[in-house]
Amino acid sequence: MLKLLKKSELWDAVDKEFIPQNPVVYHLKYAQDVMVYSLIGKASGRVIGEIGADHSRVLPDLAYLGNEAYAIDIYDRSIGGGKTFSPTNAPYKFFNCLVGESSKGVIPDNYFDITFSVSVVEHVSDLPQFFEDNIRITKSGGLILHMIDIYINDQGIAFQPTLANECIAFMKRKDVHPFDREVITFDDFRFSTQLATNGDDMMYRWNKQVPSLKRIREESAVCNLMLGAVVRK
Repeated sequence: MLKLLKKSELWDAVDKEFIPQNPVVYHLKYAQDVMVYSLIGKASGRVIGEIGADHSRVLPDLAYLGNEAYAIDIYDRSIGGGKTFSPTNAPYKFFNCLVGESSKGVIPDNYFDITFSVSVVEHVSDLPQFFEDNIRITKSGGLILHMIDIYINDQGIAFQPTLANECIAFMKRKDVHPFDREVITFDDFRFSTQLATNGDDMMYRWNKQVPSLKRIREESAVCNLMLGAVVRK
């Protein structure tokens, strides 16, 4: 699976109540949380890791369902606006490392049944290394899911074309296969009104954090790219 989230898919998942108990105020992360939760499902007995978990909104629900849940992150820095302190009294465990940078020797090979992230992949500087390590820590037959912010407009990719190309390349690897059949190509990265997007008010707020992207935000939409693959080693 490599596809852009549609409004209809989001609304269907909300109707099925795949909403974290403590959801973020609505913007794209709400949609991403709902979708990753719906794809992971409400079963128990799995080992699940959230990459770049920050103060996770999804892991508590997965832990309360009876899964062994882990936040994979470090809290002595801020990447992508992340917290610099770990959550307290969390119902999940921690791996203090970054996938693709410092997880070897910390997370064993073939450890997780499911690994996922929300708004992380677009911040990774070395995506091939990140994906390689992601596969290492996920079991054969395990599921990798990433919800990714991506800027697109009527002409196509408005920002970070390398991000789209690296995700496409990942889906072509021989040691993974798509979670479902839909795998878009680079030419499919074009805006359509059927796509779920970040709200204009949230885009305005983001301008205050990263004003250098104001022009891009004026001319494009931030949508959710969903990457889902099953590992086969």
